Amino acid sequence: MEMIILMVVAYSAVIDFKTRKIPNYVTFPFMIVGLLIALLQKSFIGLTFSLTGILIGLLIFIIPYALGLLGAGDVKLMMGIGAWVGPSVIAVNSVIIIIVGGVLAFISLMVKVHPLYPFKIMKDFVFSFIVRDIKGFFVRLGENSVDSIPYGIAILGGTVVTICLY
Repeated sequence: MEMIILMVVAYSAVIDFKTRKIPNYVTFPFMIVGLLIALLQKSFIGLTFSLTGILIGLLIFIIPYALGLLGAGDVKLMMGIGAWVGPSVIAVNSVIIIIVGGVLAFISLMVKVHPLYPFKIMKDFVFSFIVRDIKGFFVRLGENSVDSIPYGIAILGGTVVTICLY
């Protein structure tokens, strides 16, 4: 089962790297097959397990999507992973993916802009938190953004680490 997850996530990462999109023809079948396998293996308990994994994947990544930090394909891919691994593993996987994504973004900013630029962003974030203007921070960040990273790469990296841990 882990190999199927890795193959789909790796394929999605390659497509995301090339096109900056993860297509529905990958994410929806991935979710549906995960649900069906859970249903066939463990009946309605498995289906509930899988649906809960999908919901957790959605709930964790819907806020970054709403802030414009992720694409819808990233969220749907996480929901698909949740369908296969269930709620507890998708929660751990999400934390690892967020860490990997942060490291990749930090490195990307250091290389593309200036070695100290990530620290300026962190300073601006802390200041906006103090003056209670977090939404304004994200708006300004989006207006001044350099090329973003394809988050499918972070999802792949975090998923590989999670599979190695479990």
